[in-house]
Amino acid sequence: MADPFQIIPPVVRAEGKDVPPEQIQAALNSLARQTQIGLNSVASDPSGPAGGDLGGMYPNPTVTGLHVTTGTASGIAVTTSTVDSTPIGQTTPAAGVFTTLTATTPVGATSGGTGRNALSANTVLIGEGSSPVNFAAPTATTGIPLVSNGAAADPSFTTASVAGGGTGRVSLTTHGVLIGEGTAGINQTVAGTTGQMLLGSTGADPAFGNNPVITGGSIDGAPVGATTPSTGKFTTLSSTGTFTPSSTNGIVGTTTNDNANAGSVGEFLQASTTGTSLTNNTNANATSVSLTAGDWDVWGVVNFVPAGTTTVNNLVASISTTSATVGAVGTFTSMATTFTTGTVQRFSALPVRLSLPTTTPVFLVAQAGFGVSTMTADGYLYARRRR
Repeated sequence: MADPFQIIPPVVRAEGKDVPPEQIQAALNSLARQTQIGLNSVASDPSGPAGGDLGGMYPNPTVTGLHVTTGTASGIAVTTSTVDSTPIGQTTPAAGVFTTLTATTPVGATSGGTGRNALSANTVLIGEGSSPVNFAAPTATTGIPLVSNGAAADPSFTTASVAGGGTGRVSLTTHGVLIGEGTAGINQTVAGTTGQMLLGSTGADPAFGNNPVITGGSIDGAPVGATTPSTGKFTTLSSTGTFTPSSTNGIVGTTTNDNANAGSVGEFLQASTTGTSLTNNTNANATSVSLTAGDWDVWGVVNFVPAGTTTVNNLVASISTTSATVGAVGTFTSMATTFTTGTVQRFSALPVRLSLPTTTPVFLVAQAGFGVSTMTADGYLYARRRR
């Protein structure tokens, strides 16, 4: 801001004859005051926004730029990065705006820099706290991931370990079978020829080998369970030889109240019929059952039921494969005597073995010699597959 103008009026002496000296003095004083007021008005402080190299608002603008081509600016000598030979911000850190900033010493990590003059191409930068940044360089093989080596070590490009959920391998063999190796990673095995099986081995990695040859009751020429008894499950078990259980071990029987499947050893069938009318000394079928091919034990019971006045003198109960025909000797029970009038008699047909080549009907045949009144028969027939 310019200093105010000030005009000192002259002192008029009293030599004049026409104008009194005091009037001339008053006129000069008035002219001096008006000139001083005008000059002070022109030189008063500016107001409003500052421009050019100044910023802020008048009357308190700030310096925003200093343009120096040669020499000094207002007595400030600017040389490279120093002002009057003092490095910029040496004593007190300062902010600066530069089009290009070149430093011969790297900017440290604590000052927002890398601490290095150059960064290696194609590498991953790794922070090192207040120390210069480090690098993780990719391997020559593509596809290798950057893997953590723990919180206290720099990561590196390598195959993921098993602990990290990886395989420990760069690649996996096409069509190979992976084999776990604990913390050592994953091993691989590949079939040598078509049709090979993966064969296991205790304490060693499984490997592909030829299918075992099963012939009769042997695998690769060795009988199943020949050395050490083993357990097996089969849909159908056939043998051209004998099954020889030990004296204390055999086929375990069922421990529940269920039935053997049709066609199995122990299959059980039964049939019954009541109230079959009989004719004196004439064979009749008391009941019957159809048995499939096989070896069967068959037996039955006939209840002979006379009317109250019926006299009875002969009764027969028989197992037969011919309808209404008493079987051969050994397949029936008979008795000829005077039975109590009107009393029910129960006769057992002896168990017989029937070896049947095809499905065959089997009959429980009843015959009674009686008089005076009527007679009926109730038949109960049973069969068990022996083998």
